[in-house]
Amino acid sequence: MCSYEWSFSEWTECSTSCGNGIQTRQDFCLNLLTRKHVNPIFCRHFPKAIVVRGCSAGPCPQPAVGTRSPEAGLQTVTPVPCLTTAATAREVRYKDLDLPPSAVPQEKTEETSGGVCGKLFLNATGVINMMGVESTDCAVAIGRPLGEEITINVLESSLNCSAGEVVLFSGRMMWRTGCRKLPLSLINSRTNTLIVKQRVLLPGNG
Repeated sequence: MCSYEWSFSEWTECSTSCGNGIQTRQDFCLNLLTRKHVNPIFCRHFPKAIVVRGCSAGPCPQPAVGTRSPEAGLQTVTPVPCLTTAATAREVRYKDLDLPPSAVPQEKTEETSGGVCGKLFLNATGVINMMGVESTDCAVAIGRPLGEEITINVLESSLNCSAGEVVLFSGRMMWRTGCRKLPLSLINSRTNTLIVKQRVLLPGNG
């Protein structure tokens, strides 16, 4: 009889050069007898440790006295069209996300400009646009308080499946890839964290 367990890569560097960001790590299902990675379905009944956590890269430089950045005071949360997320509150604690206190948000939607890749989204609802990003590989993390579940509704997709473009949804208790028939599909994380990774090869897709 074979035994399996979750194994993990090292944490990535903080996604930002200053301020609050995220760190992620890859999860693998491990055959304990052969010490080789196997299909994640063999580990689906086992609990999985977190694969995303908050990090702080130190304070960002302050603007010169008498000047003000147009984006001053806004969080790095970008609700724009592609994926919608919603969560049902059961508790109001963020301890399972291992976030610095300054990273815990107020329950409101903030808008800023800039790319979404490498961002951590904490709002209860919002829209995340991963179409037309500059990076071939782009990942975003979604986190909610302990006891909540995250549901994603894919509004639209232009991924080219024949070219090898794909999106991955992964959490502590689920793992799903897809390309075809993504629009209007619903993905439930079953836990309070979810990572969405996409690989695009053609400009403008996502």
